[in-house]
Amino acid sequence: ATVSDDAARLEQMARDQGLELGLTPGQRAAPEGFGGFVKGTEEALENIPGGTPLKLARQSSMAKWNQAEMRDALPADLAESVTTNGPKGMEQARKALSAAYDDVLGDIPAGRIHASQEVLDSLADLENMIVSRIDESTKPKMLKEVQNLFEDMYSQKLDGRNLKEWERTFRQKAERAGKGGDIQEAEVYRGLRDIVAQQAEEVLGPQGANRLREIDASYAQMAPLRDAGAYTGAITEGMFTPSQLRSAGNKNQSQWNKATARNPAVQRGIDAEPVFGSTIPRVGPGTAEKLAAQAMAGGAANTIASMASGDAGIDDFAVGALGGIAIANGLPLMRRPIFGETALQGGIRNAQPFFDSLGRLRPYLATGAALSQ
Repeated sequence: ATVSDDAARLEQMARDQGLELGLTPGQRAAPEGFGGFVKGTEEALENIPGGTPLKLARQSSMAKWNQAEMRDALPADLAESVTTNGPKGMEQARKALSAAYDDVLGDIPAGRIHASQEVLDSLADLENMIVSRIDESTKPKMLKEVQNLFEDMYSQKLDGRNLKEWERTFRQKAERAGKGGDIQEAEVYRGLRDIVAQQAEEVLGPQGANRLREIDASYAQMAPLRDAGAYTGAITEGMFTPSQLRSAGNKNQSQWNKATARNPAVQRGIDAEPVFGSTIPRVGPGTAEKLAAQAMAGGAANTIASMASGDAGIDDFAVGALGGIAIANGLPLMRRPIFGETALQGGIRNAQPFFDSLGRLRPYLATGAALSQ
């Protein structure tokens, strides 16, 4: 069968990172013509008795892809720090970036950073933005943060360690505010983080400044990988799927930058999905039990919420159960109801991508028999 363009790109990306994905014939095959037959046959064979070796091979290639994605997000000289996938690989990447940050900023002693008039003007602009645009409940805390940063700069207390702590704090707060839709708050924290980075770059010189920007870019690339690995299914299986990476990429796109550019993680998830599929690799016992626990948790939560409003039924449990499975496996919920659709039909539609991937629900959705199923 012809090798698909998506598979060829993934294999080349992995080779660039010193890894071989070891894709199975079905994963490498283009979906057209005979390749579609190869892919379909392989996906069917892995689910029959005796198909475990094939499942393991498909799972192993996805694990290597996870590792390659983490390496690709790091500066070239740090890539080989990631020797595995899963939480351990994420921790290796985090430690490598943190150590690189220390190496860059560690030589900056207190007293070398001075608050220029340009920096003072930038701080004043951000302070005015807080006063005029930020909610009253958040305003005092943010004004205090600006004041503390100003005092550290003015008193010449800032050194490499303090700069790193300020940068990390502002970067994380900007991410959280952006994801939560707090556009103005995210803009303020990004402005504060830019001031800290600018101060560091002025002291470091061109070479150190370039290294700092390289590390900053890697932090941004690692964020969706970290979030994809935090889904329940990804933690359980020790790896994330393309659909989980795509979902995490969408989550990392705050509302104020969605209109300007697509998060690269979203596109990477889209490119990898034809190769690996959209579901969690399932090998060995316990999968049914995991799904049951996810369904029970979601069903119980939705039923309790309905009881609080004085009206609960079996449909409420079913809707929550389907939602629990979808959320735990990193699938985005399509919350907008379709005209004339019942709550249970909406719940089935939310979980449809998951069941479609198992090939179990597709025949029933068109006929409405899914309700009785």
